[in-house]
Amino acid sequence: MVINDAIGYVENFTEAQRRCRECELMETGGCRTIVDECICYPNFTGDFCRTRVTTSTNWTVIVAVISAIAGLLLIISLSIC
Repeated sequence: MVINDAIGYVENFTEAQRRCRECELMETGGCRTIVDECICYPNFTGDFCRTRVTTSTNWTVIVAVISAIAGLLLIISLSIC
């Protein structure tokens, strides 16, 4: 038995459930029926879509890419001189 907080209902299972059913119950993703894996909704990641993606993570990647490009341009300009 699992209490589904999203709808306030008790889920009662009488048979074995797919592992990816957890994503559907937590409303963080959906199931791929063939492979039994989760397809995460936007802003969720991980094996069972348990990890919420924050916008600060996205900014970290953007800053890292911009820094790498700036460093590459600096190396190119120094090698030309």
